[in-house]
Amino acid sequence: MSIAVTLSCDVVHGLPRGDGECDADGDRVCVSAQWYEATDTAFESPIATAESCQKVETIIGAQLSLVSPEPIPREPDLNILVRADVRVGSLVLANP
Repeated sequence: MSIAVTLSCDVVHGLPRGDGECDADGDRVCVSAQWYEATDTAFESPIATAESCQKVETIIGAQLSLVSPEPIPREPDLNILVRADVRVGSLVLANP
């Protein structure tokens, strides 16, 4: 399964910078996705993980693609935890 992620400043750095800029200045940004059973509400045991990293000049609008190492079944009993920065809250998506 693949997931396309478009970044925004608040997803990577928590809160937008006071000057309104969100430059990365060539920093390496990494995004990860982990698939969990829907019953694993503490997100302790991922059944699959994908990560993508790339250098970006600006974070806003940067796009990264995540591809699971193995096929993931299309079933609603899985949740996907997407994280762009460990200091910021994650997004939880229902598996399609």
